[in-house]
Amino acid sequence: MIPIAIVIVVFLALGLVFGPSMINQITGNGTKTYDNSSLGVSFDYPGNWEIYPIQKVFSNEETKAVYVGDPNYKYNLTPSEQISPCYATYYKGFHIIAWTTITFEEALADDAEYLKEKSNEGYNVSERNITVDGIPAHEQRYSNNETVEIDVTLEKNGQVYTFSFRGLLNDKNWESQYNMIINSLRFK
Repeated sequence: MIPIAIVIVVFLALGLVFGPSMINQITGNGTKTYDNSSLGVSFDYPGNWEIYPIQKVFSNEETKAVYVGDPNYKYNLTPSEQISPCYATYYKGFHIIAWTTITFEEALADDAEYLKEKSNEGYNVSERNITVDGIPAHEQRYSNNETVEIDVTLEKNGQVYTFSFRGLLNDKNWESQYNMIINSLRFK
């Protein structure tokens, strides 16, 4: 009887931490679908990547976020960074941040500043306007000889979102992975 009680407590605890709104489904084509009504989004991602829900992005902000990425990727990470799966997904993966402390205009100003920083660091940079799930968005791309970073910022119903993708240029799948995620993004 005690093992059953422990299992029930564990499931209840998981329900309190992740809530009933987070769903991770495996689809038939080798991808998984992440659906989180609390964050307000759903999207498909590569089936060998993992989900890492994050409660706070920065210690001074109450922000919702999720990181999705390749758990085996340890490119250029310090030993302390390799301990945390979130760092691995930052360097090869995708993350969504639902900001609670900035406006859309402030997010775009931050994007412009980051674009300048990356340009000054020698990255190839570009920006353009795109549409994500029928919503106008701003995309910035930064690449060097090894990596590509793509940041997309948009506003839906007063909520500011930043979507960031990180990949390796020598990985032939990076662009199809990005397109799969960004084209499958849906807002609730």
